[in-house]
Amino acid sequence: MQLKILRIIKGFLALTSFLTIIPTGIHNLEYASSYFYLVPIIGLIEGFLISIPLLLPISKLMASCLVLVLMYLITGFNHVDGFEDFVDALVSGKKGEEALRIMKSSSRGAVAVVSTVLLVIVMFSSLHNLYLTMDKNSLILVLSTVHILSAESMFVLSSTSKEPPYPGLGKLFIRSSKKEKLLNLNIFILMLCILLVLSLGLSPQLILLMFVPMIISVAIIRKLAHSILGFVSGDVLGFCFEVTRTSIMVLLSCTIHLI
Repeated sequence: MQLKILRIIKGFLALTSFLTIIPTGIHNLEYASSYFYLVPIIGLIEGFLISIPLLLPISKLMASCLVLVLMYLITGFNHVDGFEDFVDALVSGKKGEEALRIMKSSSRGAVAVVSTVLLVIVMFSSLHNLYLTMDKNSLILVLSTVHILSAESMFVLSSTSKEPPYPGLGKLFIRSSKKEKLLNLNIFILMLCILLVLSLGLSPQLILLMFVPMIISVAIIRKLAHSILGFVSGDVLGFCFEVTRTSIMVLLSCTIHLI
C-alpha cells in the first residue's frame, strides 16, 4: 500500500514537472504519462497559483496583466508552442506527412505568430472584463475551474483519439488515457476537483456553462486533427488546452452579466 502511494506521488510530481515549470525534481516521462489521469489536479494548482496577483494591493489592470503573464509562464509556454505548430499545419492546406513535417519545423509562419498575439489579446480582454465584473474570490474560483477543464480537455481528447504512428510524447500520453481503469479514475478526480470549487462557493450554473466550450473545443479539434494528420499529437493537445481555456474565458466574459 505504501509503495503504491509512493508511486502515485512520484507520478504526480513527474506530471507536474512535465506540464508546468514547478520544480519537483522528478523528470520521468513514463511516470508522467502513466499518471496523466491526475491532470485535473494539475489544472487546479495552476489556477490557484496564477491567481496570486489578485490578492495583492494593486490595481485591477495591473493584477490582470500579472495573471496573464503567469497563465503562460506556469506552463513554460509549452501549450503555446503546440498551438503555433498546429496553426501552421491548419493554414498550410496540407495533410498527412506533409502537414506533420510543417508542424515539426522549427520555423514559425506569420499566421501562427499573429494567431498567438490575438490569442493573448483576447485572453487579456476576457480576463480583465471578468475582473471588472466579479469580486476577486469568485474570479479565483473561476480561473481554477477554467484550468481544471482546460487540463481535462487534453485527457478527453487523448482518450477519444488515434495515437501517432511514431514514438513520442503524444503516443505515451494518448495510450495511457485509453486504459479503462485510468479513465474512470480521471472522471472521479475531475468530479472531486469540481466539488471542491463548488464547496468554496462557485455557482453550479457557471460550472455547467464552462463545460460547453470545453466539449465543443475537444470535438472540433479532434475532427480537425484526424482530418489533417490522421491522429492527435502532443502539439494538438497543447493547441486544445489553449483553445479550450480561451473559449471558456470568452464565453464567461460575454455572459457573466446574464448569470
